[in-house]
Amino acid sequence: MNVKRKIAVGIIAACIVLTVAFIWSNSLKSQVQSSESSGKVYETVKEVTDTVFGKDVVPVTHHGVRKWAHFSEFLLLGVEFCLLFIALKIENFKGYLHILPYGLFVAAVDEGLQCLSDRGAAFTDVLIDFSGYLTAVAVFFIIFLIRRKTKTAKLKKSESDGV
Repeated sequence: MNVKRKIAVGIIAACIVLTVAFIWSNSLKSQVQSSESSGKVYETVKEVTDTVFGKDVVPVTHHGVRKWAHFSEFLLLGVEFCLLFIALKIENFKGYLHILPYGLFVAAVDEGLQCLSDRGAAFTDVLIDFSGYLTAVAVFFIIFLIRRKTKTAKLKKSESDGV
């Protein structure tokens, strides 16, 4: 592995660690702390949507913002894991299958940690988390398939042109 690739792998791995630390640290917050944090995000989102689209045109709820936050955090984590596998040159069909358990593990631990902070774990939150992660992996996999098909088509064309 060349130096640039090693640096890229290190940076992406560090981003993954920071993202997981952020996700899990939020799960360790008390119900009051968690509600205060998400309340600030809700107020910001509400203010932006009211400014851009007009007051109360886009229905924004505190609950909805919390669920989108779960989805978004895991979408980011999925992107990071896909980039790591690409940097490690493990980008193939099996590589994408191997990425999946990482997201499910982080999501399950995330919900389990909430029990330590006197908050309830919810299976639906694991599904929301994992769906964000799965969305990122699916998009990268589709791009991988398109790139592979394009390369194959170019190779076949160059072979037929050379004959």
